[in-house]
Amino acid sequence: MHTSADENARTGRREDEILAAAERAFAAHGYAGASMRQIADELGLLKGSLYHYVRSKEELLFRLLAGTQEELTALARWASALELPAEERLRAYVRRRALLVSERPARLALYYHDAHHLTPAHQQWLATARERETQLLSRLIARTGTALDPRIAALAMRDGAYWLFRWAPPGEGPDPASLADAYATLLLGGLARTPA
Repeated sequence: MHTSADENARTGRREDEILAAAERAFAAHGYAGASMRQIADELGLLKGSLYHYVRSKEELLFRLLAGTQEELTALARWASALELPAEERLRAYVRRRALLVSERPARLALYYHDAHHLTPAHQQWLATARERETQLLSRLIARTGTALDPRIAALAMRDGAYWLFRWAPPGEGPDPASLADAYATLLLGGLARTPA
């Protein structure tokens, strides 16, 4: 006899498989071009069976983006809690954020390019969650004593890493760790300067 814990574990694994298949379909065909049938076919499911786990393609996108945002906010919380000077906490954040982008380019591409496909309620959830992350970074940046606007600097740190790997795709230029280190040095050097 299966316990409800066993069933929950199986359901959780299947949901993870569905999200992974959706991510691949969205990366290959774009959100608008991907279909629930493609996702179901990849998983060996009937399209109707897929709806046992999710209500819509938009829900799949939201779950992918929400999971990404939760991971990014957790990263900002982690950096904020480090027992290091503010500059070193920011360096750790920028470096890890840049490496995350290099490790999961398809997921971050969805995050930056496809949120407009979400329902208004899901867009609002994502905007609120992004703002929490921005506030965490802004407070940490303010602790450096920079003369720059902490919010503007936080937005640059939060979003600039994505573009870093669009400018230098994998296999071109330095390895991701070197690129992440150079990006962190560039941003933190900018914080240390006083605007003219």
